[in-house]
Amino acid sequence: MNYTIEQISDISHLSKATLRYYEQQQLIPHIQRDINGYRTYTEENLEFILFLVKVKKTGMPLSEIKRFCSLLSNPNSIAERRQILLRHKEKLEKEQAYLEISLNVVLNKLALPIYDID
Repeated sequence: MNYTIEQISDISHLSKATLRYYEQQQLIPHIQRDINGYRTYTEENLEFILFLVKVKKTGMPLSEIKRFCSLLSNPNSIAERRQILLRHKEKLEKEQAYLEISLNVVLNKLALPIYDID
């Protein structure tokens, strides 16, 4: 199935301008054009765009996403792509641990009798 930029925008919740920018930055590979020059997105494009949205929401910098995307066309880059994802995973785990500590501080404060409003 092929999609228009409007459909991809609706599905991904990215603006058409953002989709065009991602294409210009070579983050979305292999966007086809129809006979009128309009972009047509494939299922594969859609899946990759949804991956980009998710990884961007995790706080991965656009520069790292761009590096990851630039490696996709090289079948010998699997190890390097894996390293990019592993580094990001480690960063997220550190952030998660910090958030757990912060949440516990707040929960402990809320457990004090002075905050009991019942």
